[in-house]
Amino acid sequence: MIGHRVGNFEFSRQNYLIFPFLGDEDFKDFRKSMKTHNKKIYLVDSGLSFNLPYPLTLRPQRGIELYITFDFSSRSSDSTPPFRELLLAEKWALLHNVPFPKIKETAKRSLQDGVKECYVFKEPENPNVPVVIFFPLVNKDFRKFKTPGVPRETEAEINFGNFDIFDNTNAYAIWRFVYPNLSFDRMTAMMEFNILNNLHVIKSEMAELVKRKKSFKTKNIPPK
Repeated sequence: MIGHRVGNFEFSRQNYLIFPFLGDEDFKDFRKSMKTHNKKIYLVDSGLSFNLPYPLTLRPQRGIELYITFDFSSRSSDSTPPFRELLLAEKWALLHNVPFPKIKETAKRSLQDGVKECYVFKEPENPNVPVVIFFPLVNKDFRKFKTPGVPRETEAEINFGNFDIFDNTNAYAIWRFVYPNLSFDRMTAMMEFNILNNLHVIKSEMAELVKRKKSFKTKNIPPK
C-alpha cells in the first residue's frame, strides 16, 4: 500500500502517481516504477517499508479524524515495545507535513507500564491531528479472564488463555501460512477480548471528538 508509482494493469504502458514519496533512509527505492513490458511480474507484501496503511488514509481529502489501528507485526518478544510500525508512520507523516499525533513522546512515557492492550495517541489542542487508538498483539488480561470481568475457572479455560505470542514459540511466525485450529481460535478470541475490554476507550474518544466538533462549530457561528 506504500509506493511512489504503481503499474496500471488495464493500461499497461503507463504508470500513475498514487502518493508522493520523499527521500529518506527508511523509505528508499520507491521512486522506481514497475517495468510493465515484462512478461512476468513479482508481487511482494504490501508492507514495503512499514506495515500500517497510513499513506493512503492520511490524504487530507479523506478527512479522517479517528483511526482504530491493529498492528499484527512480529516482535522479538512479548515484552518488546510494539511501536516500531507506528513510529515509522509518524516519521512518514513528518516527512510529508501531514498532521499526525506525536507517537514517540507518548510511547516513551508508557514503556514503564509494560505492553498494554490499547493506547491512545492524540493532540486535543490541535483539531487537525487525528486520534489514533492503537491495538498491538498482546496477551495480558485475556490470560485471566474469558470475557471482560469474568475470570477463567476450569483447567481448560485457563490453558486456553495461557499462551505466548512471540516468546519461545513460532506458533504465530510471519512465515506461517497455515495455523492450527487452536492457534487461530486463541488469537481471534484474544483480539475480540482486547477490543471488548477497551470498548470504553473507543466510545470515550468518539464522544470526545463529537463534543469537540460541536464546540468548534459553535465558536465559528457568525453573529446575527
